[in-house]
Amino acid sequence: MAFVCSSKNHQRALDSMQASLEAETRGKAEAMRIKKKLEQDINELEVALDGANRGRAEAEKNIKKYQQQLREMQTQIEDEQRAREDAREQYASAERRANVLAGEIEELRTQLEAAERARKSAEGELHEASDRVSELSATNSSLSGQKRKLETDVQAMQVRNSCHFVQHKPSTFPSIQVLLLARNRFTYYSQEQ
Repeated sequence: MAFVCSSKNHQRALDSMQASLEAETRGKAEAMRIKKKLEQDINELEVALDGANRGRAEAEKNIKKYQQQLREMQTQIEDEQRAREDAREQYASAERRANVLAGEIEELRTQLEAAERARKSAEGELHEASDRVSELSATNSSLSGQKRKLETDVQAMQVRNSCHFVQHKPSTFPSIQVLLLARNRFTYYSQEQ
């Protein structure tokens, strides 16, 4: 009886150990399955991590490229701003110069108008002087003719008087003096003209 009891205890223990062994085997199989699943997950994560690292490297490279492009664009914008400022200054300078030139042109126009008026006035004065010279030339010619006539008359009278001086009274002498005085006055006025 004790043997049966012992055998039953052993059988129970054996069943219990068998159940534990089966449970352990199942646990081990489950653990292996989980391990394989985890290894597969790790491989997938490593592949994903490699892809992510490549993506990050590509993104960093793109970021550097974009930063370089941004710096170049900023430099270009600054250059264009400086060029625009230079152009604005040149425009302002050109506008000031144009205003100065416009003032100079207006001043030259005024001077030209004044010169034109002066020219017309000078032409008028020249015309008047030419007319006056013509008048004076005519007067001078007339006076020269009169002078020659008077000189001829005086010489003729001198000749007559010198011939008749001896024959006539000395009272004729003053008339010769009057003619000589008239001739001298005529010569003086002719020289003034």
